[in-house]
Amino acid sequence: MRTKLILTVLLLVVTGCGTTTTPVAPTASSIPPTVTDIPSPTQAPAPTSTVTLTPTQTLAPTSTSTPLPTPFPTLTGSGGGVIAFASRESSDWQIYMINADGSGKLRVTVGIKGGYEPNWSPDGNRIIFQYSGLKIADIAAGGISRIPLSVVSNNLPNEYLVKPAWSPDGEWIAFLNENGTRGDIYLIRPDGTGMVRLTDSNDISRDGNLVWSPDGKQLAYSAYRTGNIEIYVMDVEVALQGGAASQQMTDSLPPVRNLVTSWSPDGSRLAFSSDRDGNTELYLMNVDGSNIVRLTNNPASDTEPDWSPDGKLIAFSSNRDGNVEIYVLDVEMAIQNADDASVRRLTNHPGDDMGPVWMPAP
Repeated sequence: MRTKLILTVLLLVVTGCGTTTTPVAPTASSIPPTVTDIPSPTQAPAPTSTVTLTPTQTLAPTSTSTPLPTPFPTLTGSGGGVIAFASRESSDWQIYMINADGSGKLRVTVGIKGGYEPNWSPDGNRIIFQYSGLKIADIAAGGISRIPLSVVSNNLPNEYLVKPAWSPDGEWIAFLNENGTRGDIYLIRPDGTGMVRLTDSNDISRDGNLVWSPDGKQLAYSAYRTGNIEIYVMDVEVALQGGAASQQMTDSLPPVRNLVTSWSPDGSRLAFSSDRDGNTELYLMNVDGSNIVRLTNNPASDTEPDWSPDGKLIAFSSNRDGNVEIYVLDVEMAIQNADDASVRRLTNHPGDDMGPVWMPAP
């Protein structure tokens, strides 16, 4: 009996001394989602596109954020997908999502003062928007944080950071730094690092969007350069190397406003609004500026067209029912006959609803 007891004690001692506990890193699903500033990584990820960027500045996070309910509710995508847009509330603008059949309207900017000019990340999990700087709403995990970027702390020449647009590979965000009407185009990483300037002209229009080509090699934009607001397409790689990167795609008799807002999913056409015929309507053109086709014919103002991921529909803003709402049209039907037969209203709100952007296909 004594021998057995001694062996048992020795076995317990050996076992306790010979094992260690390896900490298990928490998985993403086990970490409660919180709203924090986007961290500045020790090493910025390399872009996966063919564009080579040479950062002019690396920024450190400086902002604070307010915790929000997480995660955001998931929409079903019924009726052809999900659309984000800005809606005028009693005192400010807010970002909403809605199914493309008009159902399931959800507010994204919960717990913060406001937001407008939304734009999706290519995976559809986040929405970047502008409101006193550039902010990102994480739809998948929940929460809103600010990109640590400001005019004052970074000596940017103007004073408003607007028109954010996520690159198709998710590595970069284009934005316009403007003075109230026009400015210049910059790129920055979603974590606030690697800022680089693409233009030095101070003539990019505040009213158009910055529009990436599906392959991420080009940016379309609108600018004041010939007495009109015309549409241009920039080769991003050439711009980064300091070359003559942009080509003018429209050429209208003044005074005309050509405002580009969307690139077709197949890369062949641009959608834009123009008052070239005396009233603001929607148009399409090939990316070389040829074959301009009118899509709408309505006494109201039709603006901000945005293509659905399958290329069959276009969402847009119009005041044709008394205030600005979001509408959807069938592209091929509109090309055949721009009589608005295919147009349907998506929103019905006392305030203005503007700037629709379709969530990318999964």
